Amino acid sequence: MTTTRSPAQHGFPEGRRIAAALLVSTLAGTALVACGTDAKDSQPAKITWSKCPPLAKGQSRHPNLACGTLEVPLDYQDPDGTKIDVAVSRLSTAQPGKRHGVLLLNPGGPALGGLGMPETMASTLPKSVLDRYDLIGFDPRGVEHSTPQSCGLKDPSVSGLFPYPAADGSITKNVALAKADAEQCADTLGENLRYYSTANTARDMDHIRHALGEKRISYWGQ
Repeated sequence: MTTTRSPAQHGFPEGRRIAAALLVSTLAGTALVACGTDAKDSQPAKITWSKCPPLAKGQSRHPNLACGTLEVPLDYQDPDGTKIDVAVSRLSTAQPGKRHGVLLLNPGGPALGGLGMPETMASTLPKSVLDRYDLIGFDPRGVEHSTPQSCGLKDPSVSGLFPYPAADGSITKNVALAKADAEQCADTLGENLRYYSTANTARDMDHIRHALGEKRISYWGQ
């Protein structure tokens, strides 16, 4: 939540090539690994699709990429309490008659936005995937367009957040920095910091599944 970094800093292009290979291999078998719930779902929230947020000058969106927001609980232990918005995107299947389901994409991070992932992955995924799946992206809670949060750190770069150990292997400075960053985040964001977690992001993903009207979803994450 402290920063949003470019996927290039995480070797994202290479990840796309790996993803394409994995998806081709999996589709050659039976189906992509899917996730979902067997519990009876309540009436799902709806996502109203419209234009996506504008990019920086000189950049453009895929003409068929649509975006919307989904309201989710800040605290899943208090589902009727405070709500936050999660931004979601969709690139619909190229062949509606062959549609098999949705493929939810997550760039990882931490703190990487994924709203543009469908158009990014569409350039590398096999035609068999593009013909059968709606590609779904999202900004994880606390990142970019999903109720963004910031700890106000002076150096939110990768090297600033994760410095190398000393020449002798000591991690004393690393531990001190991690403690200082954690304390600053706690002081800045307060008690709500605890709710911007991996577990709640997974719960948000299930809310996305529900809002899309899908009993099960396929997933690719980095």
